[in-house]
Amino acid sequence: MGLVIDTSTVAPHERTELWSATTSALFFPSEMSFGAAASYAGWMAQYTLGPLDLFRVRGHGPLTLDRTRSGIVCADPEFFALSILLRGRLRARQEDRASHVGPGVMSVYDSSLPFRLRADAPFDQLVVTVPKAMLGPQADRIAHHSAHPIPLDTADRRLTASLIQALVAELEHGGVGGSEQELADALLALLRGLYAPDVRPSTRERLPVAHMRAIKAYIDEHLADPTLGPESIARSQFISTRYLHALFEPEGLTVSRWVRTRRLERARRDLQDPALAAVPIGVIAARWGFSSPSRFSHAVRADLGCSPSELRAAAARRRPPS
Repeated sequence: MGLVIDTSTVAPHERTELWSATTSALFFPSEMSFGAAASYAGWMAQYTLGPLDLFRVRGHGPLTLDRTRSGIVCADPEFFALSILLRGRLRARQEDRASHVGPGVMSVYDSSLPFRLRADAPFDQLVVTVPKAMLGPQADRIAHHSAHPIPLDTADRRLTASLIQALVAELEHGGVGGSEQELADALLALLRGLYAPDVRPSTRERLPVAHMRAIKAYIDEHLADPTLGPESIARSQFISTRYLHALFEPEGLTVSRWVRTRRLERARRDLQDPALAAVPIGVIAARWGFSSPSRFSHAVRADLGCSPSELRAAAARRRPPS
């Protein structure tokens, strides 16, 4: 069981203050009002899954939460809060978007913009907080749809909701073993697709294939960077290093070996290019991310069985005389 907050553990006159302070501490600074109630009955549990936090929140009685501009100035964790309502109804407004959400509907709220949530009756919801940086280019698309209801009308959305509910259930009963990061990666992949452009299922690219396409393109664009490696590649794609290695397993090459092979292919092309015959070998080595001429020479010999200068000379001999 993760962190649990239960207002029944304190005196009735302290319960509204406990709920307000806890919500501000665990999510972000906010203002709460409880109607005419002098007390409040609420229960909340927090669980951590890799870079994500998952919550189950139950509340009884009227409650209004305001995320104000002053609260944003005070502290902004820069995340999206994805809510799945299990019971009750929530009214929400963020910027010019408003919704009235019932059970079985998801919605997203942006911590960087003011918003209001109101529950007039008991409710039970699941919340996942997702750092915007983990969502890559999809973050802007998601921000433009915050506070809109997300009906579970596609397989991707139903799968997202089902996974979140299953994860919370497992975490409530002791955890998910040693697979936290893999499960977080799977959930992040689904969350990135919540507002993806509509495409027909027959033409939708499989997610691992799409990831590999983007990863290989990134590698080719950054071969000149001597620090290019699994950690920097994974960071650029908003995935874990472990997931990156798993994606490369079907290739029969490690990530580092793939990078080395692509560098050698580019360097070999340059060494055999007559237009670059006067360019020093050390310059070509640096151009493709090799940290030193000696490392480059060793890599070429190990891969091709000859030195860079021998490779260049052999290419020159094969060229017809001008």
